[in-house]
Amino acid sequence: MKLKVREFNTLAKRKKYRNGAEFFIALGGTICSYQCIKRGCRVGYETIRMLYNTVGEEELLKIIDFEEESLNGFKRKYIQVGKHLY
Repeated sequence: MKLKVREFNTLAKRKKYRNGAEFFIALGGTICSYQCIKRGCRVGYETIRMLYNTVGEEELLKIIDFEEESLNGFKRKYIQVGKHLY
């Protein structure tokens, strides 16, 4: 799974952050990991779960390329309570 960086930056600006890096850090990530993701590294399940819980399913579909995985396959790895994954 990969982050669509352009769409993520657009979402960050809508959420009143200067850029995607600032938003990623506010979500609990590090600048180093964000730089790796920007270069094309894959995003881990926990990072995507964090994004799902923060921005919701609809926005997540816009910013994540699930590649061979599906959203339902991803969600099955967690317990869903309401709109949050645990």
